[in-house]
Amino acid sequence: MKVREEYSNLRYEAKRALIVYRNGRGRVLCTLNEIEEGKIRTGVPVDGRKLAGLFGQIGREPKKKAGSWDWQDPRILAKSETAVLWYAAPRRQEIFFSCRTRSLMQCSGKLFPWPGLVFLARRKTLKVFAVKTAKLNRDSKLYTAPFWNITNGSVCLPADRKDPQTIDEWEKVFYGSAFSHPGATPVISRTAFSKLVPALIRSGAKKFPAEELVDAGITIAELMNDRRI
Repeated sequence: MKVREEYSNLRYEAKRALIVYRNGRGRVLCTLNEIEEGKIRTGVPVDGRKLAGLFGQIGREPKKKAGSWDWQDPRILAKSETAVLWYAAPRRQEIFFSCRTRSLMQCSGKLFPWPGLVFLARRKTLKVFAVKTAKLNRDSKLYTAPFWNITNGSVCLPADRKDPQTIDEWEKVFYGSAFSHPGATPVISRTAFSKLVPALIRSGAKKFPAEELVDAGITIAELMNDRRI
């Protein structure tokens, strides 16, 4: 017996079978039978009310638990009732600084090759990690975002910001803010940040070098399940 089938690219597996019996007097009996290892087992009788409940589930999406995620694609990766996870493609645009490090201040407002980033916004907080590919799924590895003002992915946001309501507003806050101080994460790139940024700007690099990214030791799925933000 074939117990698996694909419809509209969704994979289904047979779990139960309804068997209708009729006797010589026209009386009908219906049983609900479990399917185990491809075999239909002995069933139990079901009445009209039970059948109505079963048929009512056809085509319906399972009821979501509070705080559960809907995986989406390609830019907004996932949403829950209180959070949104999305991908920002690599880009070449201005980077800003407001600090005492002369080499970085000389780079403020100049074009910089930002790596691909994954953001998680929940309520008024923001986390960010870098990625090496645009083909993402729950198991994709995340890397430390190679920037100041970030500690273990958590962004130190400017105090004078307006609370963002959309992902575009969140990105405007992040990309448009001036990096002012190192976060508590000890290593954010293979080359020191104060040397890497000027070097990439001087060379006119169009892409952030993937070899500079440091493994954050977390996957997208683990980030989605992190309740500390």
